[in-house]
Amino acid sequence: METGSEEGEIEMKLLLAEDDAVSRTILKKSVEKLGHQSVVAADGEEAWDLFQKTPDLDVIISDWMMPGMDGLELCRRIRASQMDRERYPYFIFLTTMDEPEHLAAGMQAGADDYMLKPLDRERLRLCLISVERVTSMHRELAERTLRDPLTGLGNRRRLAEDLAALRSRAGRYGHCYCLMTLGINSFEEYSGSYGRAESDALLRRVAEVISAGSRAGDIAYRYGDSEFILVLPEQSIEGAAAAAERLRQSAGRILEGNGAGYVTLSVGLTRFAPAERKSAGELLREAERALRESERRWRQ
Repeated sequence: METGSEEGEIEMKLLLAEDDAVSRTILKKSVEKLGHQSVVAADGEEAWDLFQKTPDLDVIISDWMMPGMDGLELCRRIRASQMDRERYPYFIFLTTMDEPEHLAAGMQAGADDYMLKPLDRERLRLCLISVERVTSMHRELAERTLRDPLTGLGNRRRLAEDLAALRSRAGRYGHCYCLMTLGINSFEEYSGSYGRAESDALLRRVAEVISAGSRAGDIAYRYGDSEFILVLPEQSIEGAAAAAERLRQSAGRILEGNGAGYVTLSVGLTRFAPAERKSAGELLREAERALRESERRWRQ
């Protein structure tokens, strides 16, 4: 996200659901004047459709009374589906109904806050400052669950999610990608000689080598105790092999310079093409077999 244009706050993307055209225009202009992006819907059905098509929404501001699907049902559906999204969608009712029973029903449906009509721009500004803090916290917590705490690379959960997304895009658009497995040779011997602290430092150095030697679109993960995976979108097997050799040589130079001269990397490669219809599990097993073969050749 970027800095907002007027208030200097963090820019967010909002879905605005309001069936009254004048109120919808006022809300949209107010949100955008505060430096945020918005998509607008004239009723609950349109809002639900936009929500499903817009994965990077931070906030939903919805009227309660709308034709067809009302705001309460929209809120329930959004809350029921939020586990499928990376971002936590903060939900605010903008309503004339301020009776305690209505507010309680909204909160029970999953709303986070409410504002009363007519729209108060200062109340909106303060509310969105609080929203940004909450959504930032949710994103930070979600990001932590997808990262390896030692190396900062993606973890196995992140790998599974990314492979599922890549496979979906490959099937839709015909994209190909390669999977590179990297294993640290002699890691157990190194750990036995130098201890856990030095072994952890070695893993961090290897992670840095992999990150520094990757293209902008490549994604690196820690896959096992001393194994890593690099996903290379839109890369041929020949290009991936050349990248693997560069990484192997770079790691050799850096590790030798850090007093781990006998530690090297073994590398395995496999490729996904849409016509092959491989599952993520099959692809990972292929990559693991390729790494085991590389390690076998290293031991000979």
